[in-house]
Amino acid sequence: MQGFGSMLKDYLEYYKISQTDFAERLGISTKHMNEILNGKTNISEELMLGISLITDIDVNLIFYVETKKRIYEYLNERFNSEKEINKYLNTFCINEMAKKKWITLKDSSSYTQNAMDLLDYLGIASFDNVSNYLNHKILYKKKEDADINKIYLWIKRCDKKIEKINIPEYLSSNLTLLLKELEIIRNKKFNEEELIRLFNKYGIYLVIEDALNGTKIRGCTMVKNNNPCIYITRYFKEKASFYFTLYHEIGHIKSDYNKLKNKIIMKNAKYSINANLVYKNGYSGKNVNIAVLDTGVFKHKQLDGCIKHFMDFVGGKETCYDDNGHGTHVCGILSAADIGMAPGAGLYVFKVLDYLGMGQTSDSIRALKYIKENCVRLNIKILNFSVGYLPCSDTAERIKILKLIDELWDMGVVVVAAAGNYGPAPFSVTVPGISRKIITVGSFDDIRSGKGPTDCCIVKPEILAPGHDIISLGTRDGTYVRKTGTSMATPIVSGAIALLLEKNPNMRPEAVKLALYNTCDRAGDSHKGSWGIINVDKLVGIL
Repeated sequence: MQGFGSMLKDYLEYYKISQTDFAERLGISTKHMNEILNGKTNISEELMLGISLITDIDVNLIFYVETKKRIYEYLNERFNSEKEINKYLNTFCINEMAKKKWITLKDSSSYTQNAMDLLDYLGIASFDNVSNYLNHKILYKKKEDADINKIYLWIKRCDKKIEKINIPEYLSSNLTLLLKELEIIRNKKFNEEELIRLFNKYGIYLVIEDALNGTKIRGCTMVKNNNPCIYITRYFKEKASFYFTLYHEIGHIKSDYNKLKNKIIMKNAKYSINANLVYKNGYSGKNVNIAVLDTGVFKHKQLDGCIKHFMDFVGGKETCYDDNGHGTHVCGILSAADIGMAPGAGLYVFKVLDYLGMGQTSDSIRALKYIKENCVRLNIKILNFSVGYLPCSDTAERIKILKLIDELWDMGVVVVAAAGNYGPAPFSVTVPGISRKIITVGSFDDIRSGKGPTDCCIVKPEILAPGHDIISLGTRDGTYVRKTGTSMATPIVSGAIALLLEKNPNMRPEAVKLALYNTCDRAGDSHKGSWGIINVDKLVGIL
């Protein structure tokens, strides 16, 4: 598959623009320009924006084409042949899905393209962690011989049917009103559309959809967009069987809605990194303080008692706020009461990014200097740096950040930084993740995750964690949002380290790093260049 480079080459030829001239306008070398045009290197987001600014090409088109190319490359790396891809696709019943028109195969003769279409349908970035993703995203009761893949494919089909449906907010009082009207409808001739309209009226999604052959599931209940959802197959043979299933799922809404909405939303990520026993043994990150450099933080009820200190290096405000949401999401992963990795940890939040999620390196430098001068007094044990600056950033500023980061490490602060989302090409790890000393985190379920080696030939990232579709706090009480990237994987690792330091408060950063190396689950071929995936129970010494 050709990337944007070939399209750009055609553009330059059409408008008679030389490669040298275009490279100068972008501020890159002619050699780098040539590599882009010939598809020998990936285009950074910074360059995408630059190309868009000096041409009439939409930046979204550039990003779309480049992303598709990278996914294509990943699939060819993941599988040895088209035959192997096809064998894997058959486990997802891709031909049956196509017949049902659940999925449109753009090129039925290309199994690599079919795999890309399937990834798009599933809404995931990689097949490498598909088993974990499937097993922990679904809440239902199934028969022993049920096919998990088929169930998940059916659920995704139902998900897609509600994407463009707007329904009112669900209130618990709605359920009584719904049941009264349902009694009337139940005695009428069966009408799917009438039923769906009734449930939607009271803030509940209802989908009735044929399942794949052998799915062996009648229905399930979950929460989407803070509204309860009931999905039912046409597995039933008579009206009474359908209503039996329907009332069963309504019962789940009545008893489990709040639990589904709030308490289990980070469970998926915790399962995938074996954080099962650590909480049962009483660990919560108590007495461990974490510094967070980000877009700020909203005082969500889930963070009550966690936020110890706030400083705004962007707008100079004294009270907590987050005009972007990224920082609140990160803080939620770290310490939110119901979902956080370390709900007992204290947070020292430093706003260094604006409402667009952009920032000046000078603001990060000022924040790092403050932490350096006060880390002993504030008892800061961990620095979570989900902010990444491109390796090509201003050299002087880059050196200052790396120097401060390394000094904090030497002073006993465990620095955990994101690898960035400019991968998977080599040299794509962002600053300060390129530091030789600190712990750099990649995402094992997002192929955009930055990879080394760095420009100093250092293997990065050291450790991997889930980063795709992570649900955490929004910037209003009671709200939760999904975000993807190494920015989400990083606080998962920082939170795990907080649990470790609660047990071993005098542990030095070097010892923490060694413990991660000795206890992680070794990664497969697709994640070469990292040690492996964090295993929290092993890290803390529960196993």
